[in-house]
Amino acid sequence: MRDEEAAARTGHPLSGVIQRRHARGIPLSVRQNRLWTAEEDKLLGTAPDAEIAARLKRPFKGVSSRRLQLGRPVFGRKSGTPWTRNEESLLGTMPDRKLATRIGRALSAVQRHRLSLGIRVPSPHRHYWTKEDDKLLGLLPDDQVAKLIGSNFKAVRRRRAGLNIPPCVKQLEQARLARARGAKHRKQGGHQGAYSQKEDALIGTLPDADLARRLGRTFLAVQARRNQLAIRKFNPKLHLWTPKEDALVGTVTDPALAKQLGITISAVAHRRRRLGLGVRYAHRRPWTPEEDALLGTASDTEIAARLDRHIATVCIRRQKLGIPNLYWQHRCGRQRSLGQKTAAQ
Repeated sequence: MRDEEAAARTGHPLSGVIQRRHARGIPLSVRQNRLWTAEEDKLLGTAPDAEIAARLKRPFKGVSSRRLQLGRPVFGRKSGTPWTRNEESLLGTMPDRKLATRIGRALSAVQRHRLSLGIRVPSPHRHYWTKEDDKLLGLLPDDQVAKLIGSNFKAVRRRRAGLNIPPCVKQLEQARLARARGAKHRKQGGHQGAYSQKEDALIGTLPDADLARRLGRTFLAVQARRNQLAIRKFNPKLHLWTPKEDALVGTVTDPALAKQLGITISAVAHRRRRLGLGVRYAHRRPWTPEEDALLGTASDTEIAARLDRHIATVCIRRQKLGIPNLYWQHRCGRQRSLGQKTAAQ
């Protein structure tokens, strides 16, 4: 029987019956939901949903969802005016709001019908590519293709690059002539991107902007060449670290090393983090192997007084090394000795 009927007979709630059946792994012997017949489907939309639900002994929501699934309007409401061919031909030629006002329909109805027909949103600033437009790519220069299809040069070049289509011969020749004309106006010092040894020697000795004006090159070109040669940016305030200075990092505190080298504390801290070294504090004293050997040989209070350290520091160090304190060593020793005496008796 259905879960509702079992709940009514036993007096248990429906959720309890369902949970009990799932816990015991008992499958349903009957369908929980009645299948809709052809005669019941014919009644949908011929009367209010509440009346149909009472007549068929079904829930109101089930009748309403079935009617919507079949695409039938609510009883008493007139169906929408069918679309004409002239109205459908206007879809996509103007904004939906403007078309809705023009033909006297709701904006949502216009949007819904346009989407059902697969028509894109009209946009005067966007070009939708067709197969005929793609055939022109690579046959003519990009600027000429842009004029023919009513687009711009950048959009055509992006489309051609996305389809992996090489430029035409005429466009390559135009680019070569443009580079040749540009070489005539270049100042002395560069030849179409080739750098001489003298120019490479100057990179990093001056700011990129000053060196670009001196060599007759652009700022981005000098910057790219400096990055290619892995040369640091020229900055009189920037400290260049030497191997000897790197050896001092971490051996003393950051303020002390900064004062010794004449740089800022943040610069020393940044260099220390970049080298992967831990911070060294003035109030912290590193542990020696001799001090570690004393841990656990006496109480933490006695070890702290002997080493002139805080008791919490001694305790944390002992726990970090996994050394039990003296009390537990004696207790475990007494228990071990008592166990041995009992076994002997």
